[in-house]
Amino acid sequence: MKFTENLHWGGQDLYKRISAKDYYVIFADLKAFKEKTHMQGIATYEDFLNSQCEIVLLIVDSSYVTIYVKNHHLTELIYRKAVQNGYENIAYITDDNDPRTALISV
Repeated sequence: MKFTENLHWGGQDLYKRISAKDYYVIFADLKAFKEKTHMQGIATYEDFLNSQCEIVLLIVDSSYVTIYVKNHHLTELIYRKAVQNGYENIAYITDDNDPRTALISV
């Protein structure tokens, strides 16, 4: 499935679409909102913090994955699941180790 434009799906609809078959993700820029809301531009971490967005998932070159999550409990669950599944180079993002200046995947 090739996404060539901005698309907006609910969680269940997105799950149905991506679980129908296997995909090889090269680049992804996904943002999750609890409720239908105006999807304002989220270009920086400060934009993320001040928005209704709850999760940002960025994938670059199929192997570099960055996840920003507002809910600390969910952050811990994601971290533990990544460790259990054998992912490598897992680290919490902080002001000291985040080289990003924008929240985009490309």
